[in-house]
Amino acid sequence: MINPINPEKKQLDQYRIELLDTILTEDNIYPWEISVESTAAYFNNLESLNIETEINTDNFFSYLDNCWQSFDNNKLETSLREKFGQLIPQEFYQMIVNQATKIISEELTAIEQLIKCVQPLLTNWGEEDLQTFARPFVYATRSGKKAHTEEINWDKLSEVKKARLTVEIAHFALKQLTIDN
Repeated sequence: MINPINPEKKQLDQYRIELLDTILTEDNIYPWEISVESTAAYFNNLESLNIETEINTDNFFSYLDNCWQSFDNNKLETSLREKFGQLIPQEFYQMIVNQATKIISEELTAIEQLIKCVQPLLTNWGEEDLQTFARPFVYATRSGKKAHTEEINWDKLSEVKKARLTVEIAHFALKQLTIDN
């Protein structure tokens, strides 16, 4: 069976061909060469057009950091959704990822990180209760407790099971962030 042609890939290939053609056919593709007389003219033309030629490096690198963090967050959220599927409400995944990425660099113990990660989602529970839910994951032995993979109806779960499942998923998210860093 022949796969249908991906229009995005076809367009990307066309851009590559155009870029290669420009590189091979243009004589002056690098206007910053100071030994060439046209360089001064090029920059004078830019200044007359009021085009800013300097890059604010703080803004630029901040923007890159935001892009990279967004990419990492999407990757982690996708990983959580693939592993745990429909076990919790879909908006919980994004909230867990956002909380986990905020607190992963804070100087907190593993149990404090896990509690801070789930507190916005489990507002009905006190900190002592959350510690009770978090302890088995933070202080678990290496026996390899299996993650939930069977389908669960979230609405039919008890509040305790909802809290445990949320903590388990947050624990997995924090572990992934720790591994990636």
